[in-house]
Amino acid sequence: MLLKFFPSLRETLFYKVIRWFYYSYVYVALIGVMTLLSCIFGLEMIDYYLVIALGGVIPSLILEDMTPTIAPLAMTYSSVSLISNNADEGRVLYSNFAHLYIHIALIAVFVLGRFVFDMITIKERRRIYPSLLIGYILFGASLIFGGLMSGFYSKKNFVFGLVEMLSLSGCYFILLYIIDWKKMKKNYFFYVMMTYGIVIALEVLYIIFIKHSDDITTGWGIRNNIAGQMCLCICAPIYLAITSKKLSWLYSLASIFILFGIGSTNSRGGAGAGLIMFVAGFALLFIFGGMAQRIQGAAVIGAMFLTLVILMVFIPNQLLEYFGRLTGVEGSYNIFKDGRMQIWKDGMAQFMAHLGFGVGWYECTAGTAKNFSFHFIPPRYHNTYVQVLASLGLFGAVTFIYHRYEVFKEAFARPTKEKTFIMLSIIGLLLAALVDCHFFNLGPGLNYTIALAFINGFNIQNAKPKRNIMSLVN
Repeated sequence: MLLKFFPSLRETLFYKVIRWFYYSYVYVALIGVMTLLSCIFGLEMIDYYLVIALGGVIPSLILEDMTPTIAPLAMTYSSVSLISNNADEGRVLYSNFAHLYIHIALIAVFVLGRFVFDMITIKERRRIYPSLLIGYILFGASLIFGGLMSGFYSKKNFVFGLVEMLSLSGCYFILLYIIDWKKMKKNYFFYVMMTYGIVIALEVLYIIFIKHSDDITTGWGIRNNIAGQMCLCICAPIYLAITSKKLSWLYSLASIFILFGIGSTNSRGGAGAGLIMFVAGFALLFIFGGMAQRIQGAAVIGAMFLTLVILMVFIPNQLLEYFGRLTGVEGSYNIFKDGRMQIWKDGMAQFMAHLGFGVGWYECTAGTAKNFSFHFIPPRYHNTYVQVLASLGLFGAVTFIYHRYEVFKEAFARPTKEKTFIMLSIIGLLLAALVDCHFFNLGPGLNYTIALAFINGFNIQNAKPKRNIMSLVN
């Protein structure tokens, strides 16, 4: 905002240094380090005030746009520690709600204030048309009114549905108008998501090797949630490997590290989805990468297999034990015999009994996640698609399909490498959601909206929009 009133600020050394920092990978890495330290040491209240200042207050006052909000939005969900949020020990993150109110107020004043300011002062922003608007309106309505006329609908259902709608759409609409998409770097999304994946993998390795715990649990989720988040990230470094000649091998290694992090959670659904996305990403590397990228990718994959062979020869028992749930060594665990099938059957029976709008959010027969202790987060059906049918009924299913159609149309009507790899991030989430409910967890919703904003934003960058938001009222 200050640039509008003091244009000469652009020429000062102070502004040039600030601008370099905020639009560099150094800033993204800093947000990643802060997320990791917060999760390990329980520094959320310090972290959140710093993140709001760094990613919200300062950019809103000084910079040309709000690109620095993207990294905190993408990563801060995974900053919550068991030290601060552990229902088993009676701890909740916001035991003092004053902090929550202050955080909301700061975000509202500076980030939303910047949104309003840009909409008023920048004509081009007002011309942006959110291409996913219709689908979001319809799907958002189904989220809010899930369970209507079932006898289970309540104020609590309405409020949670509203929260879900905001989680799955809010940042998409805000980011479209506070980012200068014409200047957005094509690799920015992938640097953010690669960093996020590495941070989560490090959280997992800390739990295993420093805490010496077999319970892969953080304050923000259990092993399945953690693996699901990394499935969003695994293809991001592969895009960077395709677009880089000298460091292609390093980005390929980053993808393998994230895959190792997924496997280390011993989440079978996450491991399956992560492996599929890893193979798909490297297939695209060998299709679209140059000779240098292909050679480096082949060398890294070869080194990975050689390492596995060596480990299987020298420490087979330790390796099998480390990946115990994946290899079947840890008991007789089977993802389809752990209660999921019964939950899915119950969900489909509820859908058949209440076809129109489902039974709402709070009728699932599964247990409630132990680390989310406000009794606000409902139990889930361990399958996003059963969740849609049971909770939202036919209305929800139809609007969900239409929303998904709009997303694929926006991504592939004019396909590019960038939009294709962003869609791989989304597909990674949706694949993992076949045996869990990641899509309706509030954190993945933020990453989902960021991905959709980038797809829409790259279309803005590559071609002038045909419509504008004012066409809705004219």
